[in-house]
Amino acid sequence: MSNVAIADWEESNQRSLMNAIEELGARLVTHHPALESDIAFEPNLLGQGEPSDTALDSICARFGLTAFERNILVLCAGAELSAKFASVCRIASREYHHPMPTFSLALAVLDEAHWSALLPSRPLRRWRLIEVGSGDSLTTSPLRIDERILHYLTGASCLDERLRGLVENVPVGGDLPPSQRAVANLIANKWPLAEGALTQLCGPDPAAKRSVAATACDLLGMNLSSIPATLTPRTTSELDLFIQLWEREAALHGCVLLVENEQPEQLDPLAEAALERLLETLRSPLMVSSREHGKPGRRLVLRYEVPLATSDEQAALWRDALGGESTFLNGKVQGLVSQFNLSSKNIVVAALGAEGTGDTLAASLWDACRVQSRPRMDGLAERIEPVATWDDLVLPEKQRQVLRQIAIHVRHRVKVFDELPREGAKPCFCRTQRHRQDHGKRGPGQ
Repeated sequence: MSNVAIADWEESNQRSLMNAIEELGARLVTHHPALESDIAFEPNLLGQGEPSDTALDSICARFGLTAFERNILVLCAGAELSAKFASVCRIASREYHHPMPTFSLALAVLDEAHWSALLPSRPLRRWRLIEVGSGDSLTTSPLRIDERILHYLTGASCLDERLRGLVENVPVGGDLPPSQRAVANLIANKWPLAEGALTQLCGPDPAAKRSVAATACDLLGMNLSSIPATLTPRTTSELDLFIQLWEREAALHGCVLLVENEQPEQLDPLAEAALERLLETLRSPLMVSSREHGKPGRRLVLRYEVPLATSDEQAALWRDALGGESTFLNGKVQGLVSQFNLSSKNIVVAALGAEGTGDTLAASLWDACRVQSRPRMDGLAERIEPVATWDDLVLPEKQRQVLRQIAIHVRHRVKVFDELPREGAKPCFCRTQRHRQDHGKRGPGQ
């Protein structure tokens, strides 16, 4: 939708909402004889220009509101948005001992009234569309529209304040490598066939899993938000509130929640129990990312492996990240791919952190890759920088030759694992010379 179309919708949506408030205000004036005669409302301000896809219509459809429940929502919104309407509510509610709208006022004034609208299981209270204040009884307690819902009705939608700091929006990044794009396509294709299932993304690269999830949601026309597993609310009451608020958010905006459980060792038993309950209880669209498969639960789980980019894809990522500088590296990009198996994000960070031109740039890139590829020790160990060379080793020549062979194998592992198989060769990965000799005696496929 263009910016002009968005602005037009916001303007017409607000006009439609104020028109609904005007109509309800006129009904209050008619019902209560004590209201001042100079208070007048002008409903039907929109005429033929009323939009058919207003935020109020959307809430009514998504949460299944009856006509009576819809008018209660408008009643509470009018008390917040219109000083004139609030004044009428204050006078009309005086006999109910509170200046705010009440269920008693709604039951007395609104058409198609039904007592079940007051139940906690009905949408108004179940989804926290309105808040019931303290009072002598349920019917005389003040009613106030939830702030998040009020913003949504006016078209100025934003994330619920109680979810901020826990949940963040995940935008769609650049193009994925083909191998990861294939996983995103597979998730999107299977999504409609497994309604209610938990989608789990497994693999070593958290950033790649997040990008795959965001791309899959984009293909489905949905938004993606994420929460670290370590931030899952611990207590039952806090977790229930989070689930309720998030399911409401998902219904309003078509959101998918990605729970990122990348470091399960950091979860204490209470956090593990809370995470398990979240994954089993939440009924809005849900994904979880982790390095390994989680333990089985009661819920149906669809698992997808998100691979690191292949060596060819990494080379392409390097060329994109380096731009024109890649042409001056004289094939050293392939050397980086051979030595370092980096994620898309780490390749971009390494390219940005390097400086210089030609051989200087190549050396800087090598150092940047070493930094990006180093595992985090989390304070359990201290890294020791190597200073010895081959000439410093005091070993018998046979052992020195073994070490040199190991270094050569590691340096050329990309050719063994990637290039030779594509050329039709059948590399042997046996560990000992005896096994390699036996392997060579067998025919192909034996």
